[in-house]
Amino acid sequence: MNARLPRLEIVSLIRDRAIWLLLALLAGVAAVSAANGARFAAAQRAQQAAALAEQRLAAAQTRARAAALAAQPDPKLMWWDNPAHTAGFAYYKMVNYAVKPFPPAAALAVGQADLLPHTFKVNIELRDSFLNTYDYENPHRLLAGRLDFAFVAIALLPLFILALSFNVVAGERESGVLALMAAQPFPLARLAALKLALRAAVLGLVLAAGTLAGLAWGGFAFGAPGAWAALGAVALVVALYAAFWFALIFALVARASRPAVVALRYAAVWLALVVLVPAGANLLVKTLRPLPSRVGFIDATRTASDAAGRARAKLVAQYFGDHPELAAAHGVPLDKLPWMVTRIFLLQDIETRTRPIEQAFAAQMTAQQNLLDRLKYLSPALLAQTALNDLGGSGLARHRAFLAAVDANHAALRAFFNPRILAGQNAFADFDAWPRFAWQRAAAPLRPPAGVIVLLALLAALLATAGLRALARPPL
Repeated sequence: MNARLPRLEIVSLIRDRAIWLLLALLAGVAAVSAANGARFAAAQRAQQAAALAEQRLAAAQTRARAAALAAQPDPKLMWWDNPAHTAGFAYYKMVNYAVKPFPPAAALAVGQADLLPHTFKVNIELRDSFLNTYDYENPHRLLAGRLDFAFVAIALLPLFILALSFNVVAGERESGVLALMAAQPFPLARLAALKLALRAAVLGLVLAAGTLAGLAWGGFAFGAPGAWAALGAVALVVALYAAFWFALIFALVARASRPAVVALRYAAVWLALVVLVPAGANLLVKTLRPLPSRVGFIDATRTASDAAGRARAKLVAQYFGDHPELAAAHGVPLDKLPWMVTRIFLLQDIETRTRPIEQAFAAQMTAQQNLLDRLKYLSPALLAQTALNDLGGSGLARHRAFLAAVDANHAALRAFFNPRILAGQNAFADFDAWPRFAWQRAAAPLRPPAGVIVLLALLAALLATAGLRALARPPL
């Protein structure tokens, strides 16, 4: 008897044409979303590869040009076009890219990767000059987001679970055969669990097959280091998220008298947890922790730049008054110092004036993220989305760490070049010594947050327990 029931249920599923249509639709949507994400990640990696190739080419060209000038000097060559001049190299000829690598799971969870910059050309100019650089993109497309596997898993997969499982047990109860089934030597709770487990297995196999086919279609590198580990981590998060929805429908069918009631209640929960709670959390964060005006920040930066320009002569006189040995090295009066020297004081003064505004903006961003981190526990959809974004490398914590590494490289470049420019050391040959960008965290493997995994598993277990208790009672 126990062996016949699974076979009977499988035959029933095979003969249902509506189920075949649903599974084909799920496989198609999963394949398209995975291919779309794989192509997006590949395009971003290609941009980064082109940037690093440009950096290597520029390094070779500057070395060759400096060697040629050492062998045959050109007296007509201006400093800004001379790679062997310290200021010429630092301001114009240096190519130093900071890139945030895309992990393998980025093909499955785009997240905010299309909004957060991943490549900066770091120099010794204003920090704002290279941080606020973006690709041209349709703002409506950015607002809508990209169709990726994470959206399919978070928003659409629960609906497929509903379509496949809403009439389990509730259909038998409506038709009046539930009492007859309960009279059989097979517990009703075990029968319902068997039906849902078979549907979960079929749904998981179809989803996995469609996703892998889409990744192959989009050119995903299955042989890349960590690729299969990333796919396994994503599969774990999605499996636990799906387990929550299967457990929810199990708890609903255990009590509802008709499939229509199950569908209505399930749809209401889906609407609340997947649509309303995330939208409400976003609105609450923006209301309670509003960001300062970006237009006001730009206006303040321009005002600071004008004020720094007026105070440039005073700043130069003050600095070289404290360092007379450096003033003598340039061989000109202070009011005749070259642009490359006075530019350093101008940039420092602008940043000093705008730093409080930047700090206020960064503090409010941190407050927003901290509030959102607390609100994500209101919905399994937010929990799963956060975990998938972290695996895809587009989480805000990782982006902040990347920006911190960029700031450290920016400060290191200034600490290397500014003293040489101020001291009048114009001859430059240290092409191996200047600090390139390096980010140690980029090599660390990405793992799903343990708290999210435990919480999703706990929610699924609680709902499944409620369903088992309800089905343990004999039907009326």
